[in-house]
Amino acid sequence: MRVTLNGIRYSLLEDGTALVSGYEQQLQGEVDIPDTLLYQGRKYSVTCIGIGAFDNCIGITAITIPNSVINIEKRAFNCCMGLTAITIPDSIMVIEYGTFSNCIRLTSITIPDSVTSIEDYAFFGCESLTTISIPKCVTSIGESAFWFCTRLKSITIPDSVRIIKGGAFCDCRRLISITIPNSITCIENAVFKGCTRLTTITIPNSVKSIESGAFCSCNRLFSVTLPNSVVSIERGAFQGCKSLTSITIPDSVTSIGAHVFIDCVKLSKIQVSKNNPTYDSRNDCNAIIDSTTNSLIVGCKSTTIPNSVTSIGNGAFFDCKGLTKINIPNNITSIGISAFAGCIGLTEITIPNSVTSIEDSAFRGCNGLTSITVPNNITHIGNGVFFDCKGLTSFTIPNNVNKISWTMFKGCKGLTFINIPNNIKSIEGAAFEGCTGLISISIPNSIVSIETNIFDGCENLQIIRVPRGKKEIYCKLGLEPWRELIQEQYTC
Repeated sequence: MRVTLNGIRYSLLEDGTALVSGYEQQLQGEVDIPDTLLYQGRKYSVTCIGIGAFDNCIGITAITIPNSVINIEKRAFNCCMGLTAITIPDSIMVIEYGTFSNCIRLTSITIPDSVTSIEDYAFFGCESLTTISIPKCVTSIGESAFWFCTRLKSITIPDSVRIIKGGAFCDCRRLISITIPNSITCIENAVFKGCTRLTTITIPNSVKSIESGAFCSCNRLFSVTLPNSVVSIERGAFQGCKSLTSITIPDSVTSIGAHVFIDCVKLSKIQVSKNNPTYDSRNDCNAIIDSTTNSLIVGCKSTTIPNSVTSIGNGAFFDCKGLTKINIPNNITSIGISAFAGCIGLTEITIPNSVTSIEDSAFRGCNGLTSITVPNNITHIGNGVFFDCKGLTSFTIPNNVNKISWTMFKGCKGLTFINIPNNIKSIEGAAFEGCTGLISISIPNSIVSIETNIFDGCENLQIIRVPRGKKEIYCKLGLEPWRELIQEQYTC
């Protein structure tokens, strides 16, 4: 049975309890939910505020919830944009999914000691909330529970909390400091991502893992102490921590993900504890090296690559904007995926004769790179290796490489000369797309495969030279869109 009283809708149940189920459109101002209702001579105890009961009720400014209420269900006060304060009765044990999400004017809230769990998105988007105290009985804080509480300056987390789920404090942009309790074993994905005013963080000895993006974009974070309990640091955990100057990896760490410190533009000192069995920073190289494979997996702007290193790992210097020069020693055999991608300060580089493979996007976006020396020993240059190297003016493809890979020189606007040797058999898609500085190019006799879009956006290309007798063949292979530019001029 449903009834409406003072603008609030109730469902009356057979067991003598009542559930708040909705509201009338004109409901506004201060709202008082009674603990009991009298209807047709029968008394009903109000015990529950139902799913979305006050969803998008923008007119209410305050609400009183009686102690008779033992359950406030999902999204009960979602988007109550006029709500400024609320007191939760001590009969509530769980603040459910999205209960107060997007209450953008909510400045304060009292959570009683009876609450044991704050569920996912409970206070998401409460951008006027400045402080909050988590009671000592709470054991878990849900995913994105306080996400985008942009005015939240401080928060106290008791030792009773064992789980803080991913994104719990994401984009709390005014949060200056926070104490992680000793009960936490995992700092989950993006928990403090975008906390741009967080300056220091102490991670307790209970923490074993720091997950992906945990402190991503905490751009004022200058000090982090990793305890000897941490075993794994996952992908991008400290990405974009632009004020971080140094980091020490303790003995306990056995797993480090990709791009852990990318865009940490001030990072200049990296040290691995001497007793770490998995990683090292030999010769004070300011880098992290996999001790088993001798692969350098994390570098910074002040890294010196030791002679004993045999490979530069995937993303090792990714987005290291402060890197201006680097000496690659003669023992290196491979340069990994995106190894130097985004190193916009790098102007020149010499690759030694020992290198045989350069993987995908290795130098992508190195805008300042004007010249690169590549030895003939190289047999593989991957996709997009020089993508968007706008300053690169010329390049000679090594004699042992047999193809120009997909997007290899795409966006190289300064490229005016490219030497394609007679061992090249295929030119893959978008290989020279957007090379606006390219006026002429010669295609050798060895080509057996050409994709149709290799010169898209080469608006200044005037001549494509091919060997005598090859024009029609190469047009059928993929050069038909550029037939008018093709000239049979030489024998190869």
